Amino acid sequence: MAHLEIVAVEAGYGRIRVIRGVSVEARAGKITLLIGPNGSGKSTLAKVIVGVVPLSKGSVFLDGKEITGLKPEEIVKSGIALVPEGRHLFCEMSVRENLLMGGICLANSRTQIEIERVCQLFPVLKERSSQMAGTLSGGEQEMLAIARALVSCSKVLVLDEPCNGMSPKVTEKILEVMLHLRQKGTAVLLIEQNAEAIEIADYAYTMRRGKIVAEGAPQEIFSPENMKKLLLTEPG
Repeated sequence: MAHLEIVAVEAGYGRIRVIRGVSVEARAGKITLLIGPNGSGKSTLAKVIVGVVPLSKGSVFLDGKEITGLKPEEIVKSGIALVPEGRHLFCEMSVRENLLMGGICLANSRTQIEIERVCQLFPVLKERSSQMAGTLSGGEQEMLAIARALVSCSKVLVLDEPCNGMSPKVTEKILEVMLHLRQKGTAVLLIEQNAEAIEIADYAYTMRRGKIVAEGAPQEIFSPENMKKLLLTEPG
């Protein structure tokens, strides 16, 4: 079963250290929530996991095997997919062409099977198959970004604020798909601020100023009393 483990990671941009000594786990069949204010380092951590931002210290493991230093395409092949903040779709390509790009590491026959599978999760994408991705609504583009990642048959899915700016209806659909993935045994690392994400998470981490400042069961982490302490306490 898929198990992503990030151990004592430090990383940043140039001389600017953004994340400091961060350790996080995401287990198969679980939704792990990473929450924190803007600028706390959450997106940088997501990029570290998929090899876009190099580590200065620490390690990343998938199923006990170290993947630190692998190229992004090698990490995708190993079974980790990222849905980045801002989606990064191929806007001048059709919905179907974007989905095909998600299966670039798979055999053509397998890609077709996976596209059919994700279109069952997001039926609107089948309806919009020939439409240019850039002409979709914001919610439809987010669904396409998630579907494209799922086509790669990832064992671990990292999502960076997929519900940000989405309507309640789209948010509900995205979280419904997260629950489906949990049931299927996927390890989901969900970076999110939406309160409804707290309700579906199995485990949660709170990040501030590049550090993990709390972790545990969501109902404990986000209790009013604990949140007051977190907000009043500056990380070291």
